[in-house]
Amino acid sequence: MTITCDTPLESLLDVNDIKEKVETYTKIIESKNRNLYETIVNEQNRGLSKDSFYIDNNPMLFEKSETIKKKLENIEDQISSWKENILSIAEEKRTEEIEELKRKVAAKRNQLYLEWVALNNISLGPSIGKPQIDISRKQEIEDKLKYYTEKYNQLLTLK
Repeated sequence: MTITCDTPLESLLDVNDIKEKVETYTKIIESKNRNLYETIVNEQNRGLSKDSFYIDNNPMLFEKSETIKKKLENIEDQISSWKENILSIAEEKRTEEIEELKRKVAAKRNQLYLEWVALNNISLGPSIGKPQIDISRKQEIEDKLKYYTEKYNQLLTLK
């Protein structure tokens, strides 16, 4: 996303929205993982014991089911790491976006302030050789200056 001084605050990355989605997806994955693990344990308890289905003195099906259970346990650990990583990256991105928007808004505010100062240095009264202030332009700049100052102050409160 390209950030300009006019980028709305609402269009910045919403970390809470990311958290909600990550929570939803991790719950789904954890539930599916748990169900598969429980299914394997149930099958082991119903007859898939160490003594069943030997090939070359190896309980093949039992060993495979144990391998799958260990992999499922690893998935659970990976989910936690994955979740923390996603949230960390989202928070970093949010901070980057806020900082960039602050810089752009500050630059715009400074530009408007310089324009406002220049307009105020022009004589108010009619005189020979001196231009008169365009009151509507001055008001427009003051309004924009106020808007960008408020936006900047809002940005200072964001995380």
